[in-house]
Amino acid sequence: MKNFFNFNKNAGALAVLLCCFFFNLGVGVAQTGQWEIPIENNKKIIVIPDDKISGACADPVGYSGIIPYSYYFMAGGGAAKLVDSAFIKTPVSKYFKVNCWDFFSYKLLIPNDGLSPTYNINYRVNGEGVPPSELNWEYNVDCYVDDLGTETINGVSYTAKRVKGRIVGGTTKAWHMIQLDKNNSFPTVYRCIVLPIVSVGQLYLDQQVPVLGTTVQPQIPFMVLHAPPGDGSFSDFQETKTTCREFVNTYAEDGSNSANLDVKLGVAGSIGFIVTTDFEFSVTFSAGLTAGDLSVKTDSKQTCVTTSQGLSTNAMTGLQGSGDVFVGYGTDLNYGLYPRVSIDPNTCIAKSDSGLIYAPTGEPRRFTWTEEQIQSDIITQKQKAANPANSARERNLAQNQADVWEKVLAQNNANKNNPNNALIESLSYSAGPTLSRESTVSILETNSIEVEHYIEFNTGISSVVEIAGSGISGGYEYKGSYRYGKTQTQSVDNTQKVSYNLKDDDTGDLFNMKVVRDPMYGTPVFRLDPGTKTSCPYQGGYQRDQPKLKHNGTTNDHITLQGNPVGSSATFKIDLCNDSNEPRIYNLQLNSASNLNGAVVSAAGVPLNGNDDGQVFPVPANGCIQGLVVEVKQLSANSPLSYPDLELFLYAPCEKDIQSSVFASIFFGNATGVNDLADNSLLSVSPNPTSGWLQISLPEGNSLEAVRVMDLSGKTVRNLELGAAASKTELDLSGLPKGIYALQARAEGQVFVKKVVVE
Repeated sequence: MKNFFNFNKNAGALAVLLCCFFFNLGVGVAQTGQWEIPIENNKKIIVIPDDKISGACADPVGYSGIIPYSYYFMAGGGAAKLVDSAFIKTPVSKYFKVNCWDFFSYKLLIPNDGLSPTYNINYRVNGEGVPPSELNWEYNVDCYVDDLGTETINGVSYTAKRVKGRIVGGTTKAWHMIQLDKNNSFPTVYRCIVLPIVSVGQLYLDQQVPVLGTTVQPQIPFMVLHAPPGDGSFSDFQETKTTCREFVNTYAEDGSNSANLDVKLGVAGSIGFIVTTDFEFSVTFSAGLTAGDLSVKTDSKQTCVTTSQGLSTNAMTGLQGSGDVFVGYGTDLNYGLYPRVSIDPNTCIAKSDSGLIYAPTGEPRRFTWTEEQIQSDIITQKQKAANPANSARERNLAQNQADVWEKVLAQNNANKNNPNNALIESLSYSAGPTLSRESTVSILETNSIEVEHYIEFNTGISSVVEIAGSGISGGYEYKGSYRYGKTQTQSVDNTQKVSYNLKDDDTGDLFNMKVVRDPMYGTPVFRLDPGTKTSCPYQGGYQRDQPKLKHNGTTNDHITLQGNPVGSSATFKIDLCNDSNEPRIYNLQLNSASNLNGAVVSAAGVPLNGNDDGQVFPVPANGCIQGLVVEVKQLSANSPLSYPDLELFLYAPCEKDIQSSVFASIFFGNATGVNDLADNSLLSVSPNPTSGWLQISLPEGNSLEAVRVMDLSGKTVRNLELGAAASKTELDLSGLPKGIYALQARAEGQVFVKKVVVE
């Protein structure tokens, strides 16, 4: 049944107190999710709150009392005294806590065994505002009382009732009161149950909030498609399919803030924001031929993605690079502050403060990128962040986006390597027809990505949310967290979301794998098992290409030949080896970046100019081609006499970064290399291998002038001219394809050379 009562706070007021009444306060302590109210005959009324009710900081306490009918309605009388006492005698840590605007409920179990008094729920009273002694009853909230029948617990029969209600607006003191009529009693008495409540959240549903400024939400992925192994394999997010999940933006506490302030989503109004619990906006992806069209709709509870053309990890779709594909968006956000009630976790005291509210503005910044594109954007954003010509806002926003990208890539690797990922299936395949599968997108866990937001000075937010500046130029930084929740249930025709197609064209490749589920994005991840062997490209398991280059039966990777007559040639022998357990074909090439003085180099009488693919050699399994003669000579009589660190490398033609090198330093005439040859051991590069920034240094007293990085074809891929003399510098190599590179550092007329590996 549903009962509503309106009392004027002065109605029934008496000039004098009635002397004939009895008043009995009782305390019930919540234990194991319930609390109990003692009544006659050693029986108890049991109250069981749902999970929407919790303690402010500890287990909550409820109050009850028996009040005569006549005293109940007196101004300042029994009901008011009971509410007053509930607040006075209840520690603040044991107030009930609810979220304003959310319905909560509790179950009442009333004994009906024939020995106990029987009660009816005649009506309920919900109060809000203080002081309660004024009987300021409010009825702007629904209350429902449902009959649940009977239940038997430990041999005692109970009448079960469900009471459901909500508090409209945040307040530090609210209460819920239920009046139970004691049947067949004279004079009439009421058993009243009081829940002292803190209602946390926004104070008003439709309060307009001024816009204080605009910040930028960094781009973050909503979904990641993982690329399966196999040179013809790909994953596909199918067209006309929809997947929905929770996607919640919350304000994260850090050391500069005294409280954890919630972020609300709002709708922009003519004056300011209209705070609302029902917020939504739409994002439409239009990625051309590469990704099709993706429609993204976000509201306060979930985000849904629908494809109209599909999305694939296949590099042939036109995306730069290949591998995992990241799909997402970012928005510009107007922000303001709205009044709310929160609980200080240290004192358990409810207080009125302010929360942060956002509303999207302008067009969302959509992206459908591979990891290679994200790596490239990291370089771009860091360059913007380091450029003093840019404003403080531009520099900070760029650094925030770069930081998010790095977290996204690191978290993606962690997600793929998580040993607890749920198994979808185990399978095996080799070169041949395409093997096709389908999988749902299903997430059962929640994950978060922490981001930094930038707010300029003088926006008015710092004094309220207590942001301490944190040394950021021109403004403040505060942390936010994007929580990726569980996927939402979809209709049956939308259950199949992702397909993966497995294909490889290299005879001899074998893939044994487990397909597991990404714990954060729910899409299939492909994990290779023992017995896998791959090539062209190598993707894990046994590496079928294993070239090894040696100096004439030795393990030395460097030889030096001095005193060669001017105009003659110098020769040495090398062994071309294959450490693989099957025959392979390798190419021998000269690294043109190591031949700056222009020596003429030949192998087995065939010139190696370093600008083509080199000579082709079939090499037996676990064997070598031994004693191959390499000849080095000057181009002309006027050519230099020194040719330091000439590099020859043997590589797999389908994957050039699988290679092995030897070096030769050749000197003609009186050249010894003592003065002409830079001591490469003096040049330090670290970390090596690297996937990002490289630290480059020479001993103190040496002045670096320029640094150049070249690929194996001699093409310059990075170049840095140093305007001021320094013995140290750094160079960003992120975004370069994986492989072997030659780094040359010029200092005071000498050229230092180091090999650098990019992972």
